[in-house]
Amino acid sequence: MAEINTPLVSDEELALLQTRVLERQSRQVVATTYGAGQHRSRFRGLGLDLEDTRPYHSGDDIRHMDWRATARSGKPTMKVFREERQRSLFIVADRGPTMAFGTRGELKAAVAARAAAILAFSALAQHETVAGLVVERSIRFFPSSRGLNQTLRLLKTVSAPLPPTVNELTPTQTDDLFSTLYQMASPGSVVFLISDFYFLDGKHRTALAELAEHRHVVALHITDPAEDALPNAGLVRLVSPVTNEISIIDTSDKTLRHAYYHARSQRLEELNNLFSGGGIPLQHLYTNGNTFAELEEVW
Repeated sequence: MAEINTPLVSDEELALLQTRVLERQSRQVVATTYGAGQHRSRFRGLGLDLEDTRPYHSGDDIRHMDWRATARSGKPTMKVFREERQRSLFIVADRGPTMAFGTRGELKAAVAARAAAILAFSALAQHETVAGLVVERSIRFFPSSRGLNQTLRLLKTVSAPLPPTVNELTPTQTDDLFSTLYQMASPGSVVFLISDFYFLDGKHRTALAELAEHRHVVALHITDPAEDALPNAGLVRLVSPVTNEISIIDTSDKTLRHAYYHARSQRLEELNNLFSGGGIPLQHLYTNGNTFAELEEVW
């Protein structure tokens, strides 16, 4: 694979994406002031939403007395509210060898970078924290921050030119990825996995389920249209992004195209089962699609 000398997403586009996100946020009704979260937490305390009631304890603030429940039961009863806390966004961006592919004018890695930027700017606009892991030659961690400069360091790393060669993740490195993610993504955070997920298989079912047990995990599957169906383009020379092995295939062969379509369908079904088993939503983003519009369903 030849080195790409320009960023996947330029500084100018990052600024434009930030502006679009802010414009989108400004059109939404904001019910909280600066510094107050917009998402319900798992912690109970004093907030806006009534969660439950409980018996009165000495020292309780009588302003939170549930007078109707007290009248019905004849016993002092207190309101219990669900506290509103800020949500934490955790981005995992894949820059592995299979992400350096695209047949519609854009690489899958560029779509991943753009999606990461949209999600990060949206989180900052809602005064949420942003953290992340970038997976390339190694796993690079960016600690949680509410600041634009730190978030831009994460986004510029995701958007940087791809290196000339990157090895596929080994099983040990994949285990390390999930272990690091489990440790760094705090319970209650929202985790976006952005990848084509070629490194995942059934062995990772347990790791995904454990990750999603106390976090809201969303999988963003980056896909190029040529991966869904092998086009009839005659003889095609292919180079493996992992091994650099060269193959020449005859795409005019209907049997070959059917076999490819069947294998691809099986792989997509495997991914669906893998994520659904952990209760993880799976959203597809295409290299020839509108990433901003495609993300509307999940952010």
